[in-house]
Amino acid sequence: MKIKTILLTILITFVQSVNAEDTYDLGRKLAICSAKFETLSVILNTAEDTNKGKFFKERANGWMIGSVVSFMADGIKPKVAWSAAEGEKETAQTAINIKLEAAIKDKSNMIKFSDELMIDIDMCSFYDEVVDESIKLYRKII
Repeated sequence: MKIKTILLTILITFVQSVNAEDTYDLGRKLAICSAKFETLSVILNTAEDTNKGKFFKERANGWMIGSVVSFMADGIKPKVAWSAAEGEKETAQTAINIKLEAAIKDKSNMIKFSDELMIDIDMCSFYDEVVDESIKLYRKII
């Protein structure tokens, strides 16, 4: 149990040093990014580009773990952190799905939707290092 506490302390220090923002807000952002990666994965799988679809599904999973770890770094217990991350992701996914359904009805909106999704995913890449470190630390904690 001591090793888990030490690793969590290291994680909190790392997350706070890399990001001047609040760890709870970071958790929310990473969960939203997870939803965006998940959407891209579904779109690619639908277009029968399964390798890219699988890649972005794995990215979605990584961002989800990053979200959970950020919530834990904010002092939230692991089970509650998972619930919070899943809730944030589901809320974001619902909003994305509404936009996607509207875009499917109008091809010009589909191009706009796709462009916006790719820009958002590029912005999520800003957190690559935080997510990678979160995954490493989470593996050691569990």
